[in-house]
Amino acid sequence: MDVVGWGLGPRVYNPAIRSIVLNNGIALWLTRVFADSVIGDGIFVNNTQFVFSLTTESSLSLGIGIILSNVEKGVFTNTMINGANGIPGAAAGAGGLYVENCRDNIFTNTYAFNCTGAGIYVTTGSVRNTFMNNSVNANGFGLALQGNAATTKFIGGSMNGNTTAVSNATSGTGNMIRDITGYNPVGAATVTTGGSPWTYTAGISPETLYFSATTGVSAVTRGGVSILPAALGANVPFTAVLSPGESIVITYSGTLNARKLVQ
Repeated sequence: MDVVGWGLGPRVYNPAIRSIVLNNGIALWLTRVFADSVIGDGIFVNNTQFVFSLTTESSLSLGIGIILSNVEKGVFTNTMINGANGIPGAAAGAGGLYVENCRDNIFTNTYAFNCTGAGIYVTTGSVRNTFMNNSVNANGFGLALQGNAATTKFIGGSMNGNTTAVSNATSGTGNMIRDITGYNPVGAATVTTGGSPWTYTAGISPETLYFSATTGVSAVTRGGVSILPAALGANVPFTAVLSPGESIVITYSGTLNARKLVQ
């Protein structure tokens, strides 16, 4: 299926126009679906379950390339979005792939580039979505997590040339970004410690936490289980390797000093 052409009239973004619209489906198969040069959004899939998508593309849509709304139990492979950054009439902040209220989907080999917004947005109501081996390059943002999106996993792929690599504004938990060339490892950063016992929670990527206390450390627990073989004396360092979102509790005396390395 190919839908091509700007249509008649001025080349100005019109949010009421969508090139391909698929509503209220079960067992939807998308093979070689292409939306090109539309003054609105490219492809809109809504309220659909059990989706198998292979070789789907949206190119030069003035709005969002592909919108998935209330889609669950889908497998999306080889998806390409070429945004309209630099094209007259392109909407500001338009994403490549926009995922809202979607659950239990797997995305593999998604390539989103040249978007005025994020290459991939995952937003309100979206849970348990996994993105593997994806490339998001030369966008306003590489990846954006918004609303209460939770348990979203971005694993592998590449991220280069985006104005901002990641926007993590979600209140949801269990999200992960790891092993992405051009983003991971993120690097070293300072840590502001709190009073004893102090609970530290890793961010969206794996971390290594390095710490010591001026008088000593008496306990370090993870999930309520001790990981400290023996109490530490003054300024004796300890290292904890943490998965995304994982917490440890440190009981100490004196002043606690800490640094972290975000992978």
